[in-house]
Amino acid sequence: MQIANSQKETEKINWYQVLLISLGLFGYPVVSFIPGLLNTTESQWFSIPFRALYLLLSIIVIIKFKVVKANGRNIAIGLIILFWVMYFIRLSYDSLFNADIIVTPLSTYWLFGLGVCFIPMLAFRAVINYKTGVMALTISYILCVIVNILGLFQNIGNTDEFSEVRAQGNDFLNPISYGLVGGSLAILSLVLFMRNRKAGLSAILFLLPLPLGLWTLVISLSRGPIIDFLVMLILLFYNSLKSAYSKILSLIAVTFLLISLVISFDLPVFNNITKVLQSTGGSSNESDEIRLQLMKGGWDQFIHNPIAGDLIEERTMHTYPHNLVIEALMACGLVAGLIHVTTIIKSCIQTNSLLKSQTTSWVAVLFGMQLLSSMFAGGLYADNAFWYLLVLTNTLYFQQKLAKEKRLSLIRKAQI
Repeated sequence: MQIANSQKETEKINWYQVLLISLGLFGYPVVSFIPGLLNTTESQWFSIPFRALYLLLSIIVIIKFKVVKANGRNIAIGLIILFWVMYFIRLSYDSLFNADIIVTPLSTYWLFGLGVCFIPMLAFRAVINYKTGVMALTISYILCVIVNILGLFQNIGNTDEFSEVRAQGNDFLNPISYGLVGGSLAILSLVLFMRNRKAGLSAILFLLPLPLGLWTLVISLSRGPIIDFLVMLILLFYNSLKSAYSKILSLIAVTFLLISLVISFDLPVFNNITKVLQSTGGSSNESDEIRLQLMKGGWDQFIHNPIAGDLIEERTMHTYPHNLVIEALMACGLVAGLIHVTTIIKSCIQTNSLLKSQTTSWVAVLFGMQLLSSMFAGGLYADNAFWYLLVLTNTLYFQQKLAKEKRLSLIRKAQI
């Protein structure tokens, strides 16, 4: 323990990685509000420079900093990269031979797949020290607060409409993404509260934005983010209940959460939440019908072409099937699909391990929310937050594992 503490004291914050993590997770939601603030509809004036600068930042991190090495045991990273190789082979084939039947511009697949997902994803393999992780959490929390405040000003005057209409953050931040940011703020508030509980009453300050995050979650009327938030909230508290003291603090946090929900009772939209949750899978829910049709279409394409896959997009609606596993099978076939499933299973095991540590629990809960969301709304080439958190989870897991092995080795040597 003394060795670990001395290492933390000599560490310096790596601001490249802080920006890589925080902007990768919450940078675009902030940028999406800029066109509205400047009264322009040209979002690409801001989103394209942001994407380009973020890609540059990723390349700098890849070149400048060493990656986590796990002595050949980190099979998951190899599988992730292999999957992307197979995906790019499919994309190359479709670009050459199926361009006439693909509706989404192929340039979009290449730019997002390669420049927004794959290359930046590799930067998340770099070793992350303790102080950098703490600062990344802090900046991510601040960005979440900013997005939720901007969304509040955008939507505060239209709450009557949200009894029937899902709210989005702005013209470029859809209800699902907006709801996820709200859920993320609520979760990060709780994580920071638990991390800083020894600071006394000042720890309560981290809970102040929690009602705002819940308000965003409620008015977005997106079942996915609401369910994702509740599932990860349960897992977070389950892993935090290690002592009577922790149980008491957890009860305080849950009480604060319930009070925040009660505050939301007066919103016209609140009474519709139950209906929204109950409508999942119902025949009257047009959104669910479309998703089911997309998933069925993607599955049928896989069944007809199980070995090599069929096409980069679903043939009837010409978009992704809104399920990462079905899309992997549809586009790349059985082998790639099994590779993708294997990496997801491994990531769930790693997430469970990270949840047990206060240092890494915030990454675990954010990845858990993103994974659940991606199973019903994500696309392989566009779900960059999923890929970032997938690799970040892997990196932190093996850092913890190797650090533990090093400590045990030093203890054994000291005892000899």
